[in-house]
Amino acid sequence: MTFNMTGVVRKHDRVLFEFFDSSWNLAATHLTYFGATGSGSASRLRVLIPSKKGDRNMFTRRKGLMAAVIGLMMSMLVLAPTSASAATCGQHSQAWIKTFGYGILHSDLPSTTVLTVPHGTPIYHTGIVVPGTVVRFQYANLDANTAFWVNSAQASSNCVVAHEKSVLDTTIFGGTRWGVFAVWVAWEDNQIHSKVLGTLIIT
Repeated sequence: MTFNMTGVVRKHDRVLFEFFDSSWNLAATHLTYFGATGSGSASRLRVLIPSKKGDRNMFTRRKGLMAAVIGLMMSMLVLAPTSASAATCGQHSQAWIKTFGYGILHSDLPSTTVLTVPHGTPIYHTGIVVPGTVVRFQYANLDANTAFWVNSAQASSNCVVAHEKSVLDTTIFGGTRWGVFAVWVAWEDNQIHSKVLGTLIIT
């Protein structure tokens, strides 16, 4: 099984792909080649799935990234159907970050939304997703080559993610700008969805 991964980035930049299992644990990463003239950045990840006993023995000796990716891909392909329904969840799948007194960045709003808060403001992470799963929020620094992830709490049986269980302390982030992204499993189709929520400015 071969996956071609590419993107359009600045020259000499690369694209980092992160793979997660069905419980949203980070299972593998893959970094593309450096972008050349024309801003293209691409590489190929080949995943070997053993089919014979001899192949399987050879496969068990492989370590690191390849083993993690194979486990991840298989878990994603056989993701169990959810029993959630409109009656269970009450509202459509969505993800957002919220603050008290300053506003939100929401998957239903335009991705150009800007949220400005003073440093030290708590950022809460929440959403409506498949029960037992989490929302993965990525913060990408718009002025430096850094990023980090925040996991929400697991969604309860009614699909609601409790915001108070996943809080980001912004005390050390004064004077920074962050692009905020969210990845989640929607209860309507049990598929992985991703969305740019907007920009977080911490003064």
